[in-house]
Amino acid sequence: MRKARIDKGLCKYCLIESLECSYLCEKHWYQRVSYQNLGTIKYWEQLKTIAEKQHYKCIYTDELLIPAFNMSLDHIKSRKRNPELKNCITNVQWDNKQINIIKNELSHDEFIILCKKITKSTK
Repeated sequence: MRKARIDKGLCKYCLIESLECSYLCEKHWYQRVSYQNLGTIKYWEQLKTIAEKQHYKCIYTDELLIPAFNMSLDHIKSRKRNPELKNCITNVQWDNKQINIIKNELSHDEFIILCKKITKSTK
């Protein structure tokens, strides 16, 4: 049943069209991101609202973010270094997937400092 929906370009969980680059519709994609990053699906609507408030732009590069393509949920303060904030909706923002990989465990402020150092040394 799920495979048949996916083959038709529908979400694997419902009959809504899936996002480009995904087998999930928008709602189920946000729910998956919420669960993977915040431990529950209950924040999915708030995650979408955060993306809308950011105008679907990367917090660091201002690049257009596309759900399921290049959009990644970033913890402002590292989950590893701040485990008490790992499931905190106020500790997240959206950024480009590649940027989030580079940022890794740095906090937002630490990442900005690193970027400034890189920019300064490459002039």
